[in-house]
Amino acid sequence: MDLKAVDSSSPDTAEAFKNRGVSFEKKGEYDSAIADYTQAIKLDPCDAFSLFFRGRTYIKMGNSDQARADFTQANNIDPNLAVLLKNQSSAYYHKGNYDIARWLCTFAIMLNPNDAAAYFLHGLANSGKGEYHHAIRDYTATINIDPDYTQAYLNRGQAYCYKGKLDLAITDYTLAIRSDPINTDAYIHRGLAYEVKAFIKKSKHGQAIEDFTIAINIDPNNVDAYTHRGNAYNYDGDYDRAITDFDQAIRINSNYAIAYINRGNSHYKKGDDDLAIKDFTMAISIDPNDADAYTYRGDAYSRKREYRKAIEDYTQAININPDDINAYKTRGRIYYKKGDYNRAIEDYTQVIGINPDDAVAYNSRGIIYYKNGDYDQAIEDYTQAINIAPDYAEANLNLAMAHNSRGIKYTKCHDYEQALDDFNQAISVDPNYYDARYNFENLLIHMGIS
Repeated sequence: MDLKAVDSSSPDTAEAFKNRGVSFEKKGEYDSAIADYTQAIKLDPCDAFSLFFRGRTYIKMGNSDQARADFTQANNIDPNLAVLLKNQSSAYYHKGNYDIARWLCTFAIMLNPNDAAAYFLHGLANSGKGEYHHAIRDYTATINIDPDYTQAYLNRGQAYCYKGKLDLAITDYTLAIRSDPINTDAYIHRGLAYEVKAFIKKSKHGQAIEDFTIAINIDPNNVDAYTHRGNAYNYDGDYDRAITDFDQAIRINSNYAIAYINRGNSHYKKGDDDLAIKDFTMAISIDPNDADAYTYRGDAYSRKREYRKAIEDYTQAININPDDINAYKTRGRIYYKKGDYNRAIEDYTQVIGINPDDAVAYNSRGIIYYKNGDYDQAIEDYTQAINIAPDYAEANLNLAMAHNSRGIKYTKCHDYEQALDDFNQAISVDPNYYDARYNFENLLIHMGIS
């Protein structure tokens, strides 16, 4: 419909009121839209579209009862309304407006409770909102109506993955394969589920590699299959095969930044820093906003001791993603190596701000405080690291050392009671800490206590 052709000042036909209502609805002026749709319906009570548009506007206003009444009346006029509801739902889903998409499908299901596609679209909207439990219910309803609905098995499998139920996901991907034996997505998703299981169990990725290989055999130009198989080889330490797969992915799509990043990681793990930097640089040229590419290139520069370039890359990664913990950690580590303790402390403080349960960050910041002679802060950080991870051996050792060093400091200041307490704390943390025990006993002798 041509909204521009409508005289918005004085509509006098049902079509004109309807068109102006659509214009108001698009601008978010819902009360005005409802008024115009209502006038259009008065002028033409058999116009299913005016009823549909008014029902859609009621959904946006949160008035589901009025929407239901309008959709029911529209469906009585035009039994194909459910198709329009589904099409509109799909459009809103792709715009990221999951609430409206879900409501539209709810009414489509109300009009036709045996519509498998309506349940499927309802599941998509629930998945979009992250409500995977409800999505699983929707996909199950889809499958109950149509047992050959391959995509429903795939999507339910993905929902199970998001909930961490990998075995159920694998079962669904297998059912999808049984329904459609040449569905590459099903093999790839099952391969990814196997990959996660192998990663958790710290086992080899053979099953994942097998599925990615089948996907490649079905579609030799499937760039994702090569990339995922390359990642699986990477996890298994088979870097040469991984590089071969990433080479093929790049041949298929020379602008695939992820393939360059992954190949760069393979080169990095092999110790080929220059080749890694070349790949990360290529990835950055394709996607300048990929924070990971800068972080990984920074790692390679750091290992080459090109610290200025490394810091520049970590800084750029942080500018793109202010929550990039790895960039803060590695930049902080370089600042520490360069003796720039204040900046190093700032970076680890940022890490702790992002993740207050990062025991390694507390321990690392404690090391810098210790190196800076700030034993109080060091002890505080080591203690916090141990509170988070009681079996953190390095933090326990560092805590004992910090107590011992502060005890020596107190001894030099003739604050013997505090010194004895620190030496005793060090011994409590590490009963085999000879230096602390020696200092404790020596101070007792000096004080004439022993």
